[in-house]
Amino acid sequence: MNNDQETLYFGCEKGYLDIHSLKYRWFGAIFRYHGSLKIVFGYWFGDSESEIRKQIQFYGHSLSCDIKDLQEVYSTIRDLQEEQDWKQRSRLSIFAIFKSPRKDVKSGWYILRSRKTYPFYVSAIQKKNYSIWLEHVSVCETEDHLNEFLAKVNQEHNIQLQFLSEDSDLKLESNWKPILKE
Repeated sequence: MNNDQETLYFGCEKGYLDIHSLKYRWFGAIFRYHGSLKIVFGYWFGDSESEIRKQIQFYGHSLSCDIKDLQEVYSTIRDLQEEQDWKQRSRLSIFAIFKSPRKDVKSGWYILRSRKTYPFYVSAIQKKNYSIWLEHVSVCETEDHLNEFLAKVNQEHNIQLQFLSEDSDLKLESNWKPILKE
């Protein structure tokens, strides 16, 4: 058996976005090579390097990996999460449409963000007469990410959502109001 297939590699580094807390934290991963593929056994976010190393030690002896390999593992994980968030579509409870503030909102497309400062979650929502659909979700770290998300929503649904201002969310037409404000 190839020695590379038996060797575990680990890496940890500071400054990776944890999408659950929306904070930049330590990121660590442990993996093995299978040919040219990396098989990831685990990954973690923590507030310190020692927190990550405690997780890694449960796997036994491992060799330190190149930072480029760790960045590649992180990018792959984020890409898979982003793809899943884009494809996951869900309908809010039928009762949601009759409760404030959604009951007073006109039918149409809306973009909502979780907070005003980056990074934040952004959601594309379609309100219909008797339903509200959460069409897409993404994590935006920069204005470029937000613009990419907006362009993708516009293209996918053949609509023209446009940015209002820094204080508000996004909307389709100038006479519509965002569903929620912070």
